[in-house]
Amino acid sequence: AGGKGYFVLDVTNPGTTAPAAGNFTESNAQTLVVMDKTRHASETVTSLAVCNDALVTPADAKEACLAAADMGHIFAKPVLDEANPQRTTQIVRMNNNRWAAVMGNGYNSKSGRPVLLIQYLDAGPSGDPNGNMKLLRLVATGSADTGSTVNTTDNGLSAPRLVDLNSDGRPDVAYAGDMKGNLWKFLIADSSDANWGVARWGTNAATTTNHTTAGVPLFTATGGTEGSPNSRTLAQPIVAVPTVRANDRKKQVTISGHTKTVAVGGMMVAFGTGRNVTTNDPQNANVQSLYSVLDNTSYKLIGTKKDRVAVCADPSPALTDNCKDLVKSVNDLPKTVAQGDVVARQIPSTPELTRDGHQYWTVNAATAMDWTTKKGWYMDLPQTRERLLKPMEFYDGSNLMAVFSQVPAKGSLLDPVAETCEAGAVVKEQQFLTLINIMDGKPPSVQILDTNGDGTYNLTSDKGTARVSIPPGSPTLIKRLDKIRLTSKKADGSDDNLDLATFPEQSMRPSWRQLR
Repeated sequence: AGGKGYFVLDVTNPGTTAPAAGNFTESNAQTLVVMDKTRHASETVTSLAVCNDALVTPADAKEACLAAADMGHIFAKPVLDEANPQRTTQIVRMNNNRWAAVMGNGYNSKSGRPVLLIQYLDAGPSGDPNGNMKLLRLVATGSADTGSTVNTTDNGLSAPRLVDLNSDGRPDVAYAGDMKGNLWKFLIADSSDANWGVARWGTNAATTTNHTTAGVPLFTATGGTEGSPNSRTLAQPIVAVPTVRANDRKKQVTISGHTKTVAVGGMMVAFGTGRNVTTNDPQNANVQSLYSVLDNTSYKLIGTKKDRVAVCADPSPALTDNCKDLVKSVNDLPKTVAQGDVVARQIPSTPELTRDGHQYWTVNAATAMDWTTKKGWYMDLPQTRERLLKPMEFYDGSNLMAVFSQVPAKGSLLDPVAETCEAGAVVKEQQFLTLINIMDGKPPSVQILDTNGDGTYNLTSDKGTARVSIPPGSPTLIKRLDKIRLTSKKADGSDDNLDLATFPEQSMRPSWRQLR
């Protein structure tokens, strides 16, 4: 897995011509490496308790000690911008006008706790002796120094999704999952990084003025075993980055005896569970799931130029005057989503049919979502050992998510249990594409898959299928004319192409004026 940590390189001048400081050559390596925060396995890392000892001075030494204790193996690929896959959203200008790389601390750290790392990439404000490329750590679980709680033992934060609420190019909120199934939310909207931190606090938060008390996740994913899928007592690890979109649904509310239709508001945060990190993970048959939960926080713009984001706890109009830059009181907290707040969706374990080596499934038509009582949905993945390891993406600019899930390969002639990439695997790797709406967990309203192979897309003749088996590996969705081609590689190296339908264009009335 390599060393724990990360490094920063200056890649401004990648060519082989002058200026020499930018050349990618072995002799010039010392000028290319701006920072190296990786650690070899043989390097000693002390515990949090030792780092926080009063004898550890100066402050820089204490901070370096804590940073080392929180550093784990960071496996995640860069999180790509959904609108521009050529750039990552994790290298951004923050709300304090400083550039930074934002990461989860990864797994197997000495502290064992989930931490959001914000590594500054600039010199920092003048006059700040500690501002030069310092590392800021936002601890999801609070300031606990021991591993006495479940969330600070053998845990770690996965890749974050950064959300820009006011379209100024600077992230205001970050969502990330951890190995214990917790979905954490961080607020980074303030102009001072001293006020950044986990968005929720524990029951003692009303008496505190900072964000270092015990943190509370927005949601915790729990599932069952293969034999008891509904027991929902086992933590479901989250390793892939969440997917986020503003909720565009409506609901009916009664105000002063009058019923009116209002926007649900908030953000839908979708994620999948399951991991393939340890040697025992491929054999783990615990049920994994897809989730999409509602973060009901409402936001408004503040400041003389309306260029800052304030955070409110609830979309109720009565609270609009109580917005704060950051939530610091239990009375202002967005409501945590519990398992009972999300409704179940289902994929049958048996495929509808098989054609040309592909299996097709229907996704059960979901009942309407009652947004007055529910805050999202979940769907257990139907195949034994199936899990989500890759980021989800939106399909053709819609609310439909393209979800690629996997069943890892298992067993070889030498070892019938261990995972293998060889052709002689006892159970070969499987992969599936599922199309599902992020808002309510419903299948597509139009037919996307050509199930019967007649070249047309019809909900009746193609049986409304919304899930298909595809070859393992790295599939690619490419839009070509009026189709979207899903390209994969078969075991023999040949192409495996599936043409999917695009969403139909909606004709809109052009602008007009009345003449007389």
